[in-house]
Amino acid sequence: MSTAPRPQNQLLACMPDEQHTLPLMALQAALRDAGEGSVMLGARVPADAIHDAVRRLRPRRLVLWAQLPQVADPSLLAELPTQRPPLRIMAAGPGWRDLPVSDDVAQPHGLGHAVELLTA
Repeated sequence: MSTAPRPQNQLLACMPDEQHTLPLMALQAALRDAGEGSVMLGARVPADAIHDAVRRLRPRRLVLWAQLPQVADPSLLAELPTQRPPLRIMAAGPGWRDLPVSDDVAQPHGLGHAVELLTA
């Protein structure tokens, strides 16, 4: 008998011009297997919608996926609404690899690492 996932503590979204959702779908499935709930917003999520979802859902963690550097935007990370306890942000995907992000933004090296960081 499996246990029900915990409340949706994770918010998963693609960057505004990102269309690749399969990695987030795999992450959401892995989180569910680990007993963690999540909400996925999907592809090409406008920055305003990401901000609104953070304000309304008050997730503990936010994962923003970027497959290519052209769609990764560090300024979106800096403009996220503040909350208490602080939102933990993860810039996931190869698009973030060579971009400057704040030291407090996690950058996983793969699916397993992302799940490890999100369930810790």
